[in-house]
Amino acid sequence: MIKVAICDDEQQMTTQIEELVIRAGIKRGVRVYTDIFFSAGSLMDYIRQGNEYDIIYLDIEMPQMDGIEFAKKLREMNSEAVLVYISAHTEYAIQLFDVDTFRFLQKPVDEEEFGKVFHQACDRIISGGKFFSYSYQKRICRVRLTSILYFESKGRTIQIVTTHGRESFYGKLDQVEEKLSGETIRFLRIHKSFLVNLEQVEALSHSKVRLTNGEELRISEERQKLIQRQYLDMEDW
Repeated sequence: MIKVAICDDEQQMTTQIEELVIRAGIKRGVRVYTDIFFSAGSLMDYIRQGNEYDIIYLDIEMPQMDGIEFAKKLREMNSEAVLVYISAHTEYAIQLFDVDTFRFLQKPVDEEEFGKVFHQACDRIISGGKFFSYSYQKRICRVRLTSILYFESKGRTIQIVTTHGRESFYGKLDQVEEKLSGETIRFLRIHKSFLVNLEQVEALSHSKVRLTNGEELRISEERQKLIQRQYLDMEDW
């Protein structure tokens, strides 16, 4: 899944961009999730709450916080989001290089050019790694590791619980754990049915973990001592 933020102070423009994103996603064969914001300030506040986006489409001239100021603050947070500016004001184009802008699209937006840039952005995101890939209904899907709260085994299916919802696929949790063993983002097997993202653990007690979304999961009795030791070891990484 590609998570997209659209930010423009004109509702008609955000609606148009969202429609273009959805159509481009269908052509690319990827699932897209979109959020719309009407100010750079509200988008920044939402990101500071721990929400992440793969692609951000935004205007340059907006009240209170403009698109360039937003990008500077975003890069200070070490965000790797792909930035695509959509504006009628081409005179700002040179300034955009200072904030690692991916592309600049001029209003009115050309659908063919928009689709081309979307495909290029997807290529950059996918080649950057840090995704969990799985097969679902004959489609290859990808989820950013940092957005995963935990994996849950339910019968023959695996539920991926993320910061923005749930997804599922057929598989075994042992195989998922092995696949993620070499990643820099670490996962803890707290139960035969739960594999938890360490970065999403807010607190850990003897018998349960509390995640950043407030959800609590039980640690199986036979794993409690091991989890305590692994958690303390991982904190030193």
